[in-house]
Amino acid sequence: MENQNAFITAKTFFTILLLTLSLLPGRSQEWQQQVDYVIDVSLDTAKKTLSGELTMTYHNNSPEALSEIKLHLWNNAYKDKGSFFDRQNLASNDSKFYWADEEKMGGYQEIAFTQNGDELAWTHPKNNIEYVSVVLPTPLSSGSSTNIDISFTSKIPYIFSRGGWAPHFFALTQWFPKAAVYDQEGWHLFPYLEMGEYFSEFGDYKVSIEVPKSYKIGATGVKTDSSVVDTSHVRHTFIAENVLDFAWFAGDDMISVHKSITLDNGHPVDLHYYAPKNYILNDVKVADSLVPQIEGVVNNNLSPIEMLERSLRFYSQEVAPYPYPQVSVVVGPLNTGSGMEYPMITLIGPTPNPMSLDRVIAHEVGHNWFQGILGFNERKSPYLDEGINSFYENKYMDQHYGIESRNFQFMYARTDLDFNQLLYLGSYQRGDLVPVNTHTHDMDLMQYYFNGYMIPPTLFQKLEEVTGPAQFKQNIIDFYQNHRFSHPTIDDLRRVFVKNDPEQRDFSWFFDDILTTMKPYDVAITEVKPDGDMYRVTVENRGSIPAPVTLKAYDGAKVMATRTTKDFKGTTTVSFPMDDYDYFAVDHRLVIDQTPHNNKYEFIPVRKQKFLNPVAGLNNPGINKIWFDPYISYNYIDGATFGLGLHNITLPGNNFEFYVQPGFGVGSNEIVGLAGMDYFLPKNNSAMRYINFGWSAKRYSYQANEEAGYHLNYFRINPHFKIAFQTSDKFNPWYKTLKISAPIVNQQTPAFNDMGEFDQKENFWRVYPRAHFQLRKYSPVNNVEVNLKAEFLSYDGFQNSAEQYLKTSVELKTDYAYAPEQRVYARFYLGGFPVNSARNIGSVANYLVPGTLGISSQSYHDYAFDGYFFDRSEQSSGILKRQIRMEDGGFKNYLGSSYAMVTGNSNSFLGAINLSLDLPVIGKKFPLKPYVDLGIYDDATPSGTGSTFLYSGGIQLGRDKWPVAIYLPLFGSEEIMNIHKEQGNLWKRLSFRMSLENFGVSEKLRDTPLSQIGIFQ
Repeated sequence: MENQNAFITAKTFFTILLLTLSLLPGRSQEWQQQVDYVIDVSLDTAKKTLSGELTMTYHNNSPEALSEIKLHLWNNAYKDKGSFFDRQNLASNDSKFYWADEEKMGGYQEIAFTQNGDELAWTHPKNNIEYVSVVLPTPLSSGSSTNIDISFTSKIPYIFSRGGWAPHFFALTQWFPKAAVYDQEGWHLFPYLEMGEYFSEFGDYKVSIEVPKSYKIGATGVKTDSSVVDTSHVRHTFIAENVLDFAWFAGDDMISVHKSITLDNGHPVDLHYYAPKNYILNDVKVADSLVPQIEGVVNNNLSPIEMLERSLRFYSQEVAPYPYPQVSVVVGPLNTGSGMEYPMITLIGPTPNPMSLDRVIAHEVGHNWFQGILGFNERKSPYLDEGINSFYENKYMDQHYGIESRNFQFMYARTDLDFNQLLYLGSYQRGDLVPVNTHTHDMDLMQYYFNGYMIPPTLFQKLEEVTGPAQFKQNIIDFYQNHRFSHPTIDDLRRVFVKNDPEQRDFSWFFDDILTTMKPYDVAITEVKPDGDMYRVTVENRGSIPAPVTLKAYDGAKVMATRTTKDFKGTTTVSFPMDDYDYFAVDHRLVIDQTPHNNKYEFIPVRKQKFLNPVAGLNNPGINKIWFDPYISYNYIDGATFGLGLHNITLPGNNFEFYVQPGFGVGSNEIVGLAGMDYFLPKNNSAMRYINFGWSAKRYSYQANEEAGYHLNYFRINPHFKIAFQTSDKFNPWYKTLKISAPIVNQQTPAFNDMGEFDQKENFWRVYPRAHFQLRKYSPVNNVEVNLKAEFLSYDGFQNSAEQYLKTSVELKTDYAYAPEQRVYARFYLGGFPVNSARNIGSVANYLVPGTLGISSQSYHDYAFDGYFFDRSEQSSGILKRQIRMEDGGFKNYLGSSYAMVTGNSNSFLGAINLSLDLPVIGKKFPLKPYVDLGIYDDATPSGTGSTFLYSGGIQLGRDKWPVAIYLPLFGSEEIMNIHKEQGNLWKRLSFRMSLENFGVSEKLRDTPLSQIGIFQ
């Protein structure tokens, strides 16, 4: 610390220079703060703590005086289980930090702020322990600087994210109290997040670090000194100038490789590679078979440090020469993504694939330009650093490995879409997308991936095509030169493109539309005609963005000719000289194009995709496909049913979808089956996700009397209208839907003559208007589902009496994880009839008294034929008739329709609680669990008992979220157990649930968050 003042004084010239540069024209902000740090810390590897002192020199280049300075204490994100870091992870289906024990948590244990020996007052703004506001005794005037001394002891967390400890390894990232950015918008305070990076002031660092002698250390900056502290510890000192951050990594089981190179501009750079000794790719260069050699492409048989050199030279040639004296790669534990960048150094998670290692090194090295030197606000605009950098990463990979063909096939239906296009178009159909320039805090995991890494690289590729590669490169160089070591925005980038454009275009199609709206983009090659010695290529813009396009003529993979149009809507024609081309292409691999299949015209068409395909598969939007599949089902009356179905339900989804599954019932000699049509209207970036309307229908037999000679069937058609709403809080997302439906049911019933003999079938038609509002929250710790339902029916009852009811219910289904993958499940239900003209009638649960609430929902309660029952009429003697549904009271007991007037039914009110528990230890692997049901109902029939309490419990085989489960009741209320005793032995109590009505594939594909199906885990 004795050289501290000299170090600070020596930087005065740089401060003045930086201030002068910040005042040059063309910058988005006329001034920029600077914060310098002198830090001295000691790492205790046993206690996993970091202790030390730092002096922060804050240079106020703003035009106003500052009465306080605000800082981030990001390590405190690991101190509280309710931190934004933890909340965001849980919202993304990630519970790794939630289950952390005390040993693995982190946070500041001690911290103090002083100035000239006097303690400074400080508070936590917004009641967030990750923020600190330090009150200055005297306001810091414009153009002045001040020193603040900070002493701290910090507990290092386990590596749950980017920094922390792992066996034999420490990653110190976001590890010291760090000043927040202050600019024309004020102070930028934001919490540490897994999904969301940084925005920092530039400054100079002198950092001294005491570590055990056995530890190798890599860090931001240049090592200027190493001294022995004692027999077991050494102190390393690093200096880094004009950087946004300082990170360091240390391990005692590491190798280190060093190489010095000189860039084309004569600038020397030291390269460092650190990795665990047993990392499989340390000696990748000698393993020729590990790296495929591609004809016509440079040799990729490189060691990791040679990959680092190649990446550094690539960016230095494409953007600007690397300005710093060293660059390091550290391979080590990382629990977010595949790599994480810091000035002059990056941490990369181990990968067993050399090509992947090369890609990650290139990407992370590139961040030195795009965020490290061009200091974007990553939290506000992740597409600027991640998007532009991923664009260059793709150029690097294409240059050295060739362009990958990423088409793939699922089952019998192939698609020309690559994985990113498939994800984008599927998510577009779901209504999940938001504009590229959306703030990180307003995006979920999927949206962040799309708008940071997936969509922007293809957008900048298009921008390069229409600008021209040479002009695009010059624009990026000018942008870099004008804004290096500052905080540029997208407006600064736009100004460069507009200023440099020889055609004086304003690029509004890119900056105002593609980046900031969800207007559909769709371009197609519609016609190619020979015309003398030219080809006339007609291109149609079917989207809503007037934009230019670049057409390319290919011979194999080689581009033979290129033409770029002006901004247009409708159609335009482009001419190419006649030649031996293989195909024309426009916006090739552009993720946002709505129908990519028509972006290519092939002179010798490849195998066309079939219209009719077996079973299921993937699709290209704009290409009509239908799938056929065998239809096989069974119920007791129809017997085995065989048929052939057709559908167009696929990935990505279609706006219009249908299915028809007819079959012949061998037992009933009836035509039965299913059908349905739906239209989905995605509403990306609005209060709604999508609007859906359509209908579903089914027809099955449900009762038979062979002796009397009749089979009865039902027909049900259910028109519906649904709105799925967007989530508003990405840290605590609630998924909301509203569905209006009106099942129309035709039920055949037997009519008998005066002799009691079957005479004819009568048809009862009823319409059940319904409303269903649902809220869902997904979490690996606590899932919640709330269902609010209402149903009205006006019908003819006994002796054609006019009856009506209004039934309402509220259902809460939730679970709580008491240990990883072990939960307590609970369901709460309240249902009743605000209006019911048959409330006190002496009958329940039949077609003349519909709507009855049941303590155990069985086939005879399914008056609107919502469910699928194997034996709806309870005519079989085995387990088939003992099917239940998780509706109404949710009891697991099969009581039977013969007891409908005895136990558990109400035309007035019913309430229930259903509980189950994953057993400790065995519950993770084997789905055997205890359950208990509690309920109360109002028997309002003339001879009824009024309010009655019931309970039951037993053993369940199957998870609560599974569509199938088996139940064995073992105890219960006297009323219930008496019924079971009459039914016979213990095994005749067995009941089962098979919720086939919840298999709506298309609806589930749209409503289930992608985080819940593990795409990004």
